[in-house]
Amino acid sequence: AGEKEAEHQRKALRGLDVDCSMDDEDDADDCSVEMDEDAPPPKKRAHDSVPRLAMDRAPSLRSKDINGWLHVKDCRISKANICPYLGCEIPGAEELGLEPDRVYNLYRDDAALEAAAPTFERVPLMIVHVAVTADRPNKSKIIGAVSNVRWVAPYLIADLTVWDGEGIEAIESERQQELSPGYHYKPVMNSGVIDGEPFDGRMVDIIANHLCIVDTGRTGPDVMVN
Repeated sequence: AGEKEAEHQRKALRGLDVDCSMDDEDDADDCSVEMDEDAPPPKKRAHDSVPRLAMDRAPSLRSKDINGWLHVKDCRISKANICPYLGCEIPGAEELGLEPDRVYNLYRDDAALEAAAPTFERVPLMIVHVAVTADRPNKSKIIGAVSNVRWVAPYLIADLTVWDGEGIEAIESERQQELSPGYHYKPVMNSGVIDGEPFDGRMVDIIANHLCIVDTGRTGPDVMVN
């Protein structure tokens, strides 16, 4: 029974198109996140009470140029908050003595995310969560780029340029409306409490790899394409 419960928990987390965090040894394909059809419904997120399109539809935020490329201003691309991760998803889990199937709540604090802002400048915008490197660029999954990244607490804000027609359709149809970053980080497993919410560790030394458009992101529905 314990093993079945752990498997359902693992599938529930993987059922979210989630923040894709990577350690330096990850293979480029290891960061792929796919929906699991037989996964139980994921738990309700803290921000699900926020209207998904509350900040959407401002005409000046979206435009298309003569090439048909979509430009979107002032998108929230990440947020300082606490998110759940399986032990097997955390870099250096074995050395840290983490249980692979246990859920650990990790805190991206304001200071760590603000310091990471420059690393998000000009990273690729992806239609599928997969790591990109110079040797393995995964060109077929790149749909655009991120620019003008700045910190406006508690969010990283950026402008998006979408070059790819499939990506533009996914955004305009609202099929993939939320945003989820992929990044390297160092876990520091010191527990604490912030605003009454407990966490098991912190993410520090965050370095961006990519940003992905997704159906349901781990960070919440307020991190989305405007």
